[in-house]
Amino acid sequence: MTENILQNLPHWIEVDLDKLLANAREVRRHLPDACQLMAVVKADAYGLGAVMVAQTLAEECQALAVTTLEEGMELRRHGLSLPILVFTPPDSQTAPLYAQHRFQVTIDSPATLAALKDFDLDCHLKVDTGMHRLGCLPELASQLVSEIIASPGLRLVGIYSHLAAAAKPKSAARQTAVFRQLIEELARQGQNYGQAHLANSAALLHYPPAYFDLVRVGTALYGQATGGLPAGWSLADTWQAKARLLEIRQVPKGQLVGYGGDLRAKRDLRLGIAAIGYSDGFTVEPQARPQGWASLIRQSGETVARLLLHHPKHYAAWQGQRLYPAGRVSMQLTAFDLGNTNLQKGDVLDISLRRTCASSRISRIYRKGGAIVAVRDEQGVYSTLEVEGGF
Repeated sequence: MTENILQNLPHWIEVDLDKLLANAREVRRHLPDACQLMAVVKADAYGLGAVMVAQTLAEECQALAVTTLEEGMELRRHGLSLPILVFTPPDSQTAPLYAQHRFQVTIDSPATLAALKDFDLDCHLKVDTGMHRLGCLPELASQLVSEIIASPGLRLVGIYSHLAAAAKPKSAARQTAVFRQLIEELARQGQNYGQAHLANSAALLHYPPAYFDLVRVGTALYGQATGGLPAGWSLADTWQAKARLLEIRQVPKGQLVGYGGDLRAKRDLRLGIAAIGYSDGFTVEPQARPQGWASLIRQSGETVARLLLHHPKHYAAWQGQRLYPAGRVSMQLTAFDLGNTNLQKGDVLDISLRRTCASSRISRIYRKGGAIVAVRDEQGVYSTLEVEGGF
């Protein structure tokens, strides 16, 4: 029985491949027929596991995208033959590897172009339309397009930019106007720039004018929607982190709990010790700096409310009931207040865990048709299982 795989795991992450594929088809349903789908599988496919995700999405997408050379190389090692755009521009040291693995490269400056002049490569020109991170200035784009086209081994297959706040219509409209003006000018000049692409997941959901020739979609494929889902959209959550209860502890009223004695029990407590902690990514969050006084007041208010209610942002769940950490979260263990539940040693909790913060050493379990069809173990090794209805 494939479910026996789970018996010896202290924690794991389950990924539903059926839901992943359904999300890709839902995205495809909302796109114009001529608009292609590039699946963004950077950061280990946002924590789901890039190889299995890319293999599954290959049915519905026309290209893949990653941030780093190493991410792309992992996909090639596992047989992915789709075009792979690498967002990080190469330099003279890494250019041979881009060519060897047939990656589509990002050119963002004359220096990048110079590093590629002796190679045979498909290229995308990245333009900075307002995010001010990577990309050439719009006024330099026409000259770079001309130089790329004139380079014997280089083929310009795309031009793109990135939206800083795609869910905010005014911001998205400003950047889209700059990008549209640029590609229209290139077209008037007779410059063949290939496919134009601007929309990320947030623009896919909230700003269709940014679609152009293809869309680059990451979080929406995995069931997350920045700014909420618009009417007519349906995306399924593909991910669930789980942890097993290793021990049940009875703590009398008045006793201190955990490192530093941060919690003094106000009543008799029944605690469940779960195999999850901050080294696994539990409670780990990127630091978001408040944007102005309104944002500061809102964030401060949310923090104070959680402290007063003793309801931390992160929790476990059991049959729809939230269970909160009791005391300090440790490196690889957390004590949860089990309240009036009947949970026992060995039972499994659902864990609220930020996907991109989840440790790569947590096993990924892949389900299709409800059955486990593949596993990525804590060493990063994939195993495909022979099950009825599997691959």
